[in-house]
Amino acid sequence: MKDWIAGENVNSRTNVYRVSGGEIGAYNAVFGSKGADGLPSLMFDPVTGKIDHDIARQWEKYDLKKVLQKNWSVLGP
Repeated sequence: MKDWIAGENVNSRTNVYRVSGGEIGAYNAVFGSKGADGLPSLMFDPVTGKIDHDIARQWEKYDLKKVLQKNWSVLGP
């Protein structure tokens, strides 16, 4: 994963995966909120891997497992 993120960092005009055009950058752009600079907020630090738990919680509404568990009585049948 570290190498994957490093590759996306290299391909990004910001030197981090937030606008890399890669898979992680795309998920971040679609599911993440915008930061003060108007760019997607980073769910995790691209060098250390430290997770921003506030951003991660914002992604939970897109977690298919959690959606299914919460709504199984309607979705299951």
